[in-house]
Amino acid sequence: YSPALWYDIGPETVEARNWLYGFRSQLFARGYIKRVNDWSRLRGIYATGHLDNEEIINAVGTSGDYMKAFRYLDIPGIDKIGGRRPTEKFYKLTTSAAYNWDHSHVMSESYGNMGNINWNTIFDIAMDQYAKGINILIPHAVWYDVDKVTFRPELSLRNPIYADSLPVFNRYLSRLNVMMKNEGRWMGDVAILYPIHTMQSGHYMDGPLGYYKGGVALPELDYADLSATLSDGLGVDHLFLHPEVLDERCVVEKGKLRLKNKVQHNDFSVLILPSCGTISLSNLEKAAAFARSGGVVVLTTQLPFRATHRQEDDVVKALTAELTTMPNVCFIEHPTVGNMRSLMDKISGKFALRFINAPVRNIHKYHEGRHFWFLANPGSEDLSPELALKGKHRLLAWDPHTGSISSQPLNVQYINGETHVKIHIPAHKSIFLIT
Repeated sequence: YSPALWYDIGPETVEARNWLYGFRSQLFARGYIKRVNDWSRLRGIYATGHLDNEEIINAVGTSGDYMKAFRYLDIPGIDKIGGRRPTEKFYKLTTSAAYNWDHSHVMSESYGNMGNINWNTIFDIAMDQYAKGINILIPHAVWYDVDKVTFRPELSLRNPIYADSLPVFNRYLSRLNVMMKNEGRWMGDVAILYPIHTMQSGHYMDGPLGYYKGGVALPELDYADLSATLSDGLGVDHLFLHPEVLDERCVVEKGKLRLKNKVQHNDFSVLILPSCGTISLSNLEKAAAFARSGGVVVLTTQLPFRATHRQEDDVVKALTAELTTMPNVCFIEHPTVGNMRSLMDKISGKFALRFINAPVRNIHKYHEGRHFWFLANPGSEDLSPELALKGKHRLLAWDPHTGSISSQPLNVQYINGETHVKIHIPAHKSIFLIT
């Protein structure tokens, strides 16, 4: 079957590629990353790192199965770097890999080769990362020799561009770390299947685009843009589920899809199958069971029509046809911001957090008996969102920029089992709401 890695070998191509690329990714995860992590643990060290080529839509040809690569790493990581590389589209994929396999820490190597960026940009990048689950920031921007700064910025007290305000930024990061660099449990309502089987099916080695552009164009892949639409456009946080995790760690119970980890456990009310021309039958069966139990299933761009095992193709087609007739299942062929907003408005009553207006990037975590929401506005316009939080909450506002903590609870309204609160978040600022 090895020729399938380069060529179309006929009806067995899809199955062969999924076996071979999947095996290759397993070898990489266990044979290299796990060995580094095991060595580090024995010596009381936390291992972290990031993958090459992480900001392309399909990394099968280089790092392989992006999520699975982090299965055995205590601190999965990503590199936010210059050169017009849209790494921010993949923050959620990296944090999802951590939570899938019950890790709580996520690293970003940030600011490398970005030039002498201004302070608003520096703060915006940090708050965007923390709002998407990153909780360890390592600046790739401090040089041993200031006369040999290969990639600007030199983000240190030695640089007059940054010296005056660097302590302010460091205190901001310290406050974020106090709140989020812990074993807190992520909480959210929306799960997205990571479409690795579709990615492996369409990839072949030495493709025309070259390895740093993914090798082979797969224009139907929409998972990264869909993630950005939800987080950045609609303020809907979410978690990618790896196909193995959906099979092995998720169960359907009473209309919920439950991720049954020890620390990072969660109940989802919505499962999105992004463009998944190829899907494992077991994943599709889990989605169908979830829909039958009352959960919301959303399919986008491309309906599943092919199985990872070719003898199951007809079963996948039949089950997809059945799935799309269910009342709580919808297919959005063009998952634009407008189309996704219309859908989310219809189903947001199921969400623990929804925005009545002016959505912002956010993350909801639970730690040591307290809920907290981190809300970030990495933009140039002030925003005044109104939030509805499921349940009755007494809320305090904690400002990570100044360190101030409200002495009195915020003014809220309790409406139909929700806590409604209005807040103001200036441009380039963020806030914590704490119960």
